[in-house]
Amino acid sequence: MKKRSNRDSDWRRQNKRKYWLKFAIVVLSVLVIFGTVIYILNLPNFRLQQIEVKGNQTVTTTDLELVTQRLLDGRYFWLIPRDSYLFWPKSLIRKEILDKYLRLKEVALSRSGATMQIAVTERKPRALWCPGDGRVVTTTAGCYFLDPDGLVFTLAPAFSSFSNNVFVSFLDKFGTTTEPLGQYYLTPTIFNTVLVFLNRIDSIGVAVSSLIVRPEGYYEIYLKSGTRLLVSDRQDLNKSFRVLKSIADDKILNLEKVSRTPELEYLDLRFDNKIYYKKRGEQVQTQPNI
Repeated sequence: MKKRSNRDSDWRRQNKRKYWLKFAIVVLSVLVIFGTVIYILNLPNFRLQQIEVKGNQTVTTTDLELVTQRLLDGRYFWLIPRDSYLFWPKSLIRKEILDKYLRLKEVALSRSGATMQIAVTERKPRALWCPGDGRVVTTTAGCYFLDPDGLVFTLAPAFSSFSNNVFVSFLDKFGTTTEPLGQYYLTPTIFNTVLVFLNRIDSIGVAVSSLIVRPEGYYEIYLKSGTRLLVSDRQDLNKSFRVLKSIADDKILNLEKVSRTPELEYLDLRFDNKIYYKKRGEQVQTQPNI
């Protein structure tokens, strides 16, 4: 019995040694594999070596490279380089660039060999936003560009003598306490609808200077002649344009004359049944809505 007990004890000790030997081999193998992977990831051949930027016009290549390089520097867990082919922070770089540069509408990142490629699309200015409640914009000092969706995205160049022949000016809205950058003047859908309406007005020979969104629920549109055009923001602007176009040849409300002279003080299209208008120095008059 004693010899059998000793044999069992020896067998258990041998099994334990075999277990720990296998465990040590497995751990060592894992460490070797892990170390090899880390070593390979740190080799220059497996890391981004160059940044290539295309599509930018106003945002400089240097600025985009600096933002990107800052996010590629360093390591994950002090071991894995951030500029590794497999682990470079693509989504983070894209978000950082878009957040930092409102002028950029789209950013696409890709990799070709050791070169990281950044393709950007810049926002195109479609209109101006200017502070205050003035009727005519004579200078762009303090004005900002809006893109086709109505986003205020950059300060406009300042010109002391400004002829508003290219951009319609959108006034007021944000007041003096709100930072306009990154804000939408109107929702993109409504802003585009308003732009189409203004373009259609321009197509019948009525030159628009600026527009103000009034809190009472209407648009106050200033023509270059100084005449004000009042349109409800609850009305279908297609209908408002049809009404405006229907009086284009009216002897009283001649739009060609309105666009060239300040004879008419305002033209009010906010009501379904009648058009209200006022000539300078005269009483308010009405005309049936056609």
